[in-house]
Amino acid sequence: MFKPSALLKDLRKIDKTNSTKQKVGSGRPRTVRTEQNIGCVAELTRSQENNPGSSKSLREFENLIGISRSPVRRIAENDLWLQVFRRNNAHLLSDSDRDKVLQNVVEALQRSLRRTVRFCDERITWRTYRTVH
Repeated sequence: MFKPSALLKDLRKIDKTNSTKQKVGSGRPRTVRTEQNIGCVAELTRSQENNPGSSKSLREFENLIGISRSPVRRIAENDLWLQVFRRNNAHLLSDSDRDKVLQNVVEALQRSLRRTVRFCDERITWRTYRTVH
């Protein structure tokens, strides 16, 4: 149900402007997602393409452009259609860990290369025989 005061306000607006649309420029103005900031974020993201190891975090964007992280994320996702990822550090393997991983890979490869032969007798029970190299 409409309040009478709201209805009267809308009727006065229609009488005055012959429309129910808002005035151009009414509402809260954009302060951060401006064309200039969108261009800066786009330029910084383009400078990372085909340049491995040069990726920047949202904090680095924040410091370079001078706006906080959440608008940078919104510009990247909503205006530039990019996906923002969090940077993760890779695990470093020691020499002994690397040797163990290599040994496990070799063993798994050898297991997969062994032939498995299956036979079926009249009672439909399966027997598996492995050929040994």
